[in-house]
This record gives sequence, structure tokens and C-alpha cells, in this order.
Amino acid sequence: MSMSHRGPTALHFTAIALTIGTLLLLSVSFLFYRESQEMRGAAVRAEAEQEKLVDQVRDLDDRIGVLKDVLGYGHAEVGQIDEIDASTVVGAARTDISRVLGRSAGGEPVSAREALARLGRERDNLLIERDALVDSKSTALANYRAMERVWKAILKPEKEARLTAEKSLVATLREREEVLAEKELEIDALREETSDQRDQIAELQKVLEEKDKVLVQKSALHRSTVRRLNRNLQKRDSHRFEKSDGKITLVDDAGRLVWVNLGAADKLRAGIRFSVFDRDAERVGGSRKGLKGVVEVVRVTGPHRSQARVVDGNRLDPLLKGDLVFSPIWSVGHAEHFALVGLVDLNDDGRSDIEGFRRYVQESGSRVSVWVDDAGERNGGTVDMRVKYLVVGRTPSPDSARSDSQRVAYNRLIGHLTAMREEAYDHGVRVIRLNDFLAYIGYRAGLGVGVSVTREPAPSADKPTAGPGRTSRLKRSPRANPDGVNGRFRKARGVKSPGKTSPNGKSPQ
Repeated sequence: MSMSHRGPTALHFTAIALTIGTLLLLSVSFLFYRESQEMRGAAVRAEAEQEKLVDQVRDLDDRIGVLKDVLGYGHAEVGQIDEIDASTVVGAARTDISRVLGRSAGGEPVSAREALARLGRERDNLLIERDALVDSKSTALANYRAMERVWKAILKPEKEARLTAEKSLVATLREREEVLAEKELEIDALREETSDQRDQIAELQKVLEEKDKVLVQKSALHRSTVRRLNRNLQKRDSHRFEKSDGKITLVDDAGRLVWVNLGAADKLRAGIRFSVFDRDAERVGGSRKGLKGVVEVVRVTGPHRSQARVVDGNRLDPLLKGDLVFSPIWSVGHAEHFALVGLVDLNDDGRSDIEGFRRYVQESGSRVSVWVDDAGERNGGTVDMRVKYLVVGRTPSPDSARSDSQRVAYNRLIGHLTAMREEAYDHGVRVIRLNDFLAYIGYRAGLGVGVSVTREPAPSADKPTAGPGRTSRLKRSPRANPDGVNGRFRKARGVKSPGKTSPNGKSPQ
């Protein structure tokens, strides 16, 4: 009784704790049970959903397999919509579509349906083109067959003619072979004759060679003789080898103009100069003996009449009616040819006037057809019979050359001079010095700048000729008319001159 009155003990607390723990355990167990029941239901539902999803996946796999079979791609991976890897179905399809059709206008990838649509349209277009080509082929084939019939019809006669020609050719060849066989026999016979004749020709050749040697020796001797005779002839008749071209028919009162008996019918033209010789000269043009002056034609007034001005003259020996005129570079009706070799310096300025000299001769109606230029090169052909004169200028010395090239040119010139002299002697061409030639053509030092420029213009009939820087002798003539001169002409008809009579005592007419 005493113990019950003490209060709660440890046993009481233990019992209470056990009771509470038991209650809590029961509660937790109940809660876990309910949760396990719910989880079991969820698991059942999940299994059912899983089976459903598995069925759907299997269905999708079957459909994907069918789609792969339709597209023709058996890759394991399908790939994403923007896949570009060719190891997947999508990537391989995109790659093939891009390779065949390219990308769309906006840069977006082309779908398989669009690709099929494009290919369908292209197929339709190709079918249309094919049909058109088939129609064109049919038309072309029909045209070809029509043309074939035409050209067969055209070629049929030609074919027949060709066959006929072939037959004729065979027959002709057979005949030719027979003829050739006969000709070969004839050739063999001719060969035997030729062999005999060849021996005879060899003997004749020996005889001809011996005679040729004799003729060569005779020809060399003949050429040497001709050269020697031509040299002697030129030395002996140096002043007697030409005749006058015409004569003076009238002289004006002042002695500045003359008229000659040459004109248009003689193919004379203005600018030609003539040397004037005394009427009593033995020969003309061979030397300067009897040379009175130079005149230049200024106007052709008739068939056989021309007016000329006095270029050079002597007041103490005036030009008179009947005096003879001569020019080596002018001939009636034809052009003369000349050869030129040597240095030509007409105005003493140290420069060559070869081209000016040639131009002057050509302007006078003739030409220098053979010449040696400043470089020592020979131009033209040979000095033959068509050449009138071989004009020889100054012969230079190679020691006086200022350069090696000039020395070479001088040596060439000397060699050409020797050769051209020999050619002249062979053909009977007269060799004349340049100074004599200039005198004959009317060139005088101091009458102008020389022939390397154009001729000085002809003055009027009222003005005398004067060279540059000098006063012409005609200019210095007295201005008053001499006795016996009245008007334009000396001793004009119908004019009396007081205090003057003719040698026979009669008044001048």
C-alpha cells in the first residue's frame, strides 16, 4: 500500500513510451501500406502505358522502315530535319536533292515532294521535247528519203557514165601498155644509138674545148685591142666627136635673149641649158675651144623655135646669129644615159652633190643610169653602148680619208672607177672629166648655188641674169643703146642708124 502512494515510476514512463512507440509504428505502417498500395496501382498503370508506348514505337519503327524502303535509303539513323550528314537518311536525301536540283530560291532546303514535283515537270517538258524531236525526225527522215530518191535519180546517169568510163579506161590502159611495150623496144634501140653518139660527142667536146681555148685567147686579144684603139681614138679625137644640136637664129639688141631653131617638135622644154660655140668652130662639144657662153631655154614658141636667155657670155665675144648650140644631156627625140664615178662637189662646200647632179640631169630629160654613191656602192647596170658618156669626178686618195668607213668607201670607188673605165673602153663609151661635162651642160661657178638645188627661175625678158651675191656681166652692160641698135633687135628692119654701114657699103636692113 505504501508503494502505490509514492507516484509514477520509471516503469510507468517506460510503459507509456512503449505505448506511444507502438501507436506511432502502427501509424507509420499504415501510411506505408497505403503508399505501397498507391505505388502498386501506379506501377500497374505505368506498365499498361509502357506496353501502349511500346506498341506505338513498334508501329513507328515499322512505318519508318516502310518510308526508308520507299525513299531507297537504308541508313540506320534517320537524322534531324536540318541534318546534313550523309550517313543518315535525312542527310543523304538532302545531299541527293541538292546535287540534282540545287537549293530553293530562298536558300531553304528542298523537300522530297517538291523535288519530285520539279522532276515531274522536267519529265513532262522532256516528253514534250521528245515528241517534238520525234516529229522533227520524222519530217527530216521524210525529206531525206525524198532527197535520196532525187539524188539517186540524178546519180544514176553519172553512175552509168562512170562504169562506161571505167571500162573505157581499162581498154585505154591496155592499149597504152601495148604502146609502152613498143616504145620500150624503141627506147632500147635509141639507147644503143645514144651510146654511140655519146662517144662521138665526147670526141667533138674535146675538139670544141681546144677551139674554145683558141677563141678565148683571140677574144682577150680582141678586147685588149679594142680598149687600146678606144683609148687612142679618145686621145686623138677628143675635140671632134660631137655635132651641134642646133643654132642661134636671132639675137635681141641687148644680147640678153636669143632664139634657137629647136622647139616643141624636137621635144624641147624650158630649163634646158646649151653651150654656145662659134659658128666657125671645127667641132662642137669635144673641148672648150670655141665656147662663147651658155643659154637656157625659157619658152618654147613653136615647133622649131624657142626663146632662151643668156646665162653666161663675154661682151668682147657676144653671141651672134648662126652660132652653134650643144648640150650633152639633151638629144632630139630620146633621153640620154650617163655613167658617173668619182667625188662630186659643185659648190666647194665640202659636201657631196651626187644626188643633186643626178636630179639636175633627170630634170633636163636624161638620166644617170650607172653611178657610184658616197658609200662606194655601185648602182645600176654596166657601162654599155646605151651610155653616152662616162663622167669621171675627182678621184680621192684613201690616205685623205677622215675615218675608216670613208677609207673603205674611197677604196671601193677606186676599184669601181677602174672597172667602169674598162667597160667604157670595151663598148666604145667616151670617158669625160666632170669639169668638161659641166662646161658642156652650161654650169658655171658663180652662176648660182649649183645643181644640187632646183634651177633658178628664169627672169623676164627685161631683166638680165644675175647670180646670188654677184652682179652679172650683162647687168654691167651700158644702158644706152649702141650704134646700130634701135628698139628690141639689133639692126632691125626699116631702122636707119646714122654713121653705120654694112661691110659692103649698104645701109643695114
